[in-house]
Amino acid sequence: MSPLEYYRILGLKPGADADEIRRAFREKAKLYHPDLNAAPDAQEDFIRVHTAYEMAINYLNGKHHNSRPDQPVSYAAAEVAMRRAAMKNKAEHYARMKYEEFVKECEAYRNSPYSWVFRLLYYGLFYLYLFCAMVFVFVPLWAGYEGGIGYFLICSPLLILSYFTIKMANGWKKEIDPLFSNPADESAIK
Repeated sequence: MSPLEYYRILGLKPGADADEIRRAFREKAKLYHPDLNAAPDAQEDFIRVHTAYEMAINYLNGKHHNSRPDQPVSYAAAEVAMRRAAMKNKAEHYARMKYEEFVKECEAYRNSPYSWVFRLLYYGLFYLYLFCAMVFVFVPLWAGYEGGIGYFLICSPLLILSYFTIKMANGWKKEIDPLFSNPADESAIK
């Protein structure tokens, strides 16, 4: 593959400097990393982008050509092929790494003889958050009923706190639910 192809994959024009290449890689990695993209071909796209990044950086640093002119061309081609294979393996490792950690963590929670304790603690804390949010809603209403509009206005920031508490509890529950679900279930992974 030519250096122009690496730049095209990263969405860059030829002649981009190292900072532009890194910035483009980060943007593309966020789009294609399997932890962030549920598409079936996300891993292959991430590997392609990672390989293009490594090769573009190497090309920019002058490592694309054979540094010893007395070596045969076939040796240089073999060296480039080995480097590409190593970069592909490295990209595949990065793509799988977080998912494998996630599966191990899920298995540890599910297979533990104390999984019911974990479930009780996690969901108990979730419902405690919801209870606190209801209290935060009830206090301004009660203060307004007992003391008038002045007390309601003083306690009204608790209504905003209630909203953020519910939002945080729901976000936290989305992180917890996959730990106790079957990893083969695609909805748990997404």
